[in-house]
Amino acid sequence: MARTTLNPQAVDKQWTLTISRTFDAPIQLVWDAWTCREHLTRWFCPKDFSVLSFESDLREGGQWRSVMRGPDGSEYIHFGTFREIMSPHRLVLTHAWEQNHQEPTAETVITVTLVENGGRTTMSFEQIGLATEASRDSHGGGWGEAFDNLAAHVKVDGDDAQRILVINRVFHAPRERGVEGVTRKPSNWSSGTDRAGSLRVSNSMSSAPAVNGVTS
Repeated sequence: MARTTLNPQAVDKQWTLTISRTFDAPIQLVWDAWTCREHLTRWFCPKDFSVLSFESDLREGGQWRSVMRGPDGSEYIHFGTFREIMSPHRLVLTHAWEQNHQEPTAETVITVTLVENGGRTTMSFEQIGLATEASRDSHGGGWGEAFDNLAAHVKVDGDDAQRILVINRVFHAPRERGVEGVTRKPSNWSSGTDRAGSLRVSNSMSSAPAVNGVTS
């Protein structure tokens, strides 16, 4: 479960949101989920929302921008700049709304810190500079639902990524003929027949753990 810490008082009329969440996934997969567009389009929104697009230039000083659609069809656009990228432990970025009729205009700073322990990853999330207490509470609800999406996403991706298929081929032919066989036009061997010009093969299949998870 996410733990949301709501500051009892504003500091300089700004509010801070902090959330802690532990995921059943390795740190690299959680980092990829925060930094790869293919992952972000699958979780970076509240419940019942969908991510229509996510664009990013993942470098310090690079920009990001995302469009999401709510259940009533309204579109919301948020964007920002990457300030710090320390793979796979720390990500700092700015956040602002380009289009959101429910939130005041304010640039905030988000810091995501990841720590792995025993194959699980604890994420510390902090967003500073929120304009009002209501905005802090609203963002807390939205991020909480997004992190529910993230938890489900990395669990599914982690399960799928734990094992990859390895296919071994034993060719009963000299090395030179084997190279020629797999680089020439495949009309005589791709069908699996034993016609002239083909190679006889014995197939074995095994599975092995994937390395560093997977990036979809």
